[in-house]
Amino acid sequence: MIIEERRVTIDTYFAECAALRDREGFTQLTDLTVIDYLTYGQSEWVTQQATTHGFGRGKLALDLQKGQKDRNRFEVVIHLLNYQENRRVKVRCFVPVEVMTMPSLFEIWASANWYEREAFDLFGVAFDRHPDLRRLLTDYGFCGYPLRKDFPMMGYDQIIYDRKTEVCVHEEVRDRLRVPVPKVIRFPSSPKKEQL
Repeated sequence: MIIEERRVTIDTYFAECAALRDREGFTQLTDLTVIDYLTYGQSEWVTQQATTHGFGRGKLALDLQKGQKDRNRFEVVIHLLNYQENRRVKVRCFVPVEVMTMPSLFEIWASANWYEREAFDLFGVAFDRHPDLRRLLTDYGFCGYPLRKDFPMMGYDQIIYDRKTEVCVHEEVRDRLRVPVPKVIRFPSSPKKEQL
């Protein structure tokens, strides 16, 4: 099996993908996903104390800069398959952060339909000319994009049942963010009765 990787620009993304299908025989799109490079290369374990023991090393949150406008933060990656020649190709393309829009590949491969909806729902990447671009995995009133690295672990709001009005309502998350520390229960080492 031959595996290739190609990088394309946003301007040539649709044309290159159409050429891969028409001229090179890549008739199957097997995957489309988005990579968020917000914290790429940063380490959350850098501390002034020793980092080889204890849970204190993970208490400092990542220093996410507000309003970061890195042009190469999001990258769309697709995997294509050519059955006749047993070839695979991975196509990578950075998404312009200013617009967060890519050309839809639905006209080339129908299987891109749900992959693009998933990328829109979880990362916020919109696809031009997509026939049915709406949320796929989260509810329609969901705020934000949960697979982005700057999305809070606990979300922005929570749904609770209000007993007075007898309806479900959205309210802001009240819990504070904390580093999960496993609870370890150790019993004192005492000889078993059988050993006595």
